Amino acid sequence: MSLVVREVRSHFPALRELYRGASAVFCDGPGGSQTPAPVIMAMQEYLSRFGANTGGQFETSLATETVEQEARKAMADLFNASPREIAFGANMTTLTYAISRCLGRTLAPGDEIIVSRLDHEANVSPWLQLAQERNLTVHWIDLVLEDCTLNLQHLQSLINRRTKLVAVGYASNFCGTVNPIARIAQWAHAEGALVYVDAVHYAPHGRIDVAALDCDFLVTSAYKHFGPHVGVLYGKERHFKRLPAYQVRVADQEGSGKFETGTPNFEGLAGICACADYLASLSAYRGDTTVSASRADRLAAAWTLIRDHEERLMTAFLAGLRAIPQLRGAGRHLRLRGLPGVPERLPRRYDRVRLARGPPRRRLDPDSGPRRTPDDRVSRRPAGHSPPASVRPRRPAAARADFRPAQGRRCAQGVGAATGGAEYFRLGRQFLRAGRVAGFGRGSQRRRAARRFPALQHGRGSAGCPQRAGSGVDGPARRGAP
Repeated sequence: MSLVVREVRSHFPALRELYRGASAVFCDGPGGSQTPAPVIMAMQEYLSRFGANTGGQFETSLATETVEQEARKAMADLFNASPREIAFGANMTTLTYAISRCLGRTLAPGDEIIVSRLDHEANVSPWLQLAQERNLTVHWIDLVLEDCTLNLQHLQSLINRRTKLVAVGYASNFCGTVNPIARIAQWAHAEGALVYVDAVHYAPHGRIDVAALDCDFLVTSAYKHFGPHVGVLYGKERHFKRLPAYQVRVADQEGSGKFETGTPNFEGLAGICACADYLASLSAYRGDTTVSASRADRLAAAWTLIRDHEERLMTAFLAGLRAIPQLRGAGRHLRLRGLPGVPERLPRRYDRVRLARGPPRRRLDPDSGPRRTPDDRVSRRPAGHSPPASVRPRRPAAARADFRPAQGRRCAQGVGAATGGAEYFRLGRQFLRAGRVAGFGRGSQRRRAARRFPALQHGRGSAGCPQRAGSGVDGPARRGAP
């Protein structure tokens, strides 16, 4: 048996939306998965009926405690763990920073940690910053560039008695490489080191069994696998008990709860419960899974169906890629050929600042005549002047709105994002700093530029151009990461 795709698609309201009269293909991996209707309804029901905190002896508080407990059980079933080994947070990045600081209190100068160049930055920066603060030694795992995999021999040679942590991803967000976590954990544990796994980009595609992986910590974000924006952390119970946590004095002092600072996202936890139940319900398409089976068993059956479906999609996708002349296949690996390298594709420093007002002009001598303004520069350009194509400014997509915030416009993920307030202010400030490169001079011209963008005089988010959360480059980091 296999998934009935038409029925499964009907569970996701976002897939019924039309963009310019047509349905969209959502290719925005960092944006996460779409959300099924049961998850949306569970969050709505909690917010409508049970808005309370835990610890109270009244109905809504007791209901909230039940939601929290059920969320731990749901993620324990998803990871094949114990509910006492599950903690929640804002997202994967926040949880990783929290655990890195807790682990850092147990480390000494000269201890070593290992990170990978194949990992998402959220599983690299926290450990690099910790190493800088604690005077630790950082080792990087080499890559096999031919197939974008970790050099496992090099990794094994790096692990020694001074190694205290190996931070590695379960699957790469860049190229999809799945790393052998169980083997890495075996090598690390032989030398007494811990293993911290970023599973954000593996969680939507396969069953996570922490007992089989034998990792010490594993973190993911539920929005990657049909849930809300909640970070989920698995940690072995003995580590949760022994590690010191940064917390307020009245917080929980035992178990995984001591790593959850502040009031949890209870409506998100309600969504997590519904997310696990929804995934388990997909096992019905197999036909050989009974309703009386445990949720963990039904989740395992559902992941088998999802994996089989993705295998068929991937086979068709790779077959199409191999038919493209610019791509060449090498067994199961594909390598891009004839495309510019990364340095050649990176923009020049002010490419995003140069608008469609012509190339940057030369600095004028103050005594040579009246100053040019941005509006009359074109008319005063020398006859026959045409800048080389290599320096001719390109009009970026973010500038096409002429620095006007595109509030209220809806755009499909993966198709493009409307220019928002954050982009407006970022480009505007660079516009002023760039000076002559951006086309504005000093003095009166700079003041005229400020008058043209009055909100820039008062800082980000002032009246007249409110900043939208998540819009432009100043929005939250996308994995996401995690």
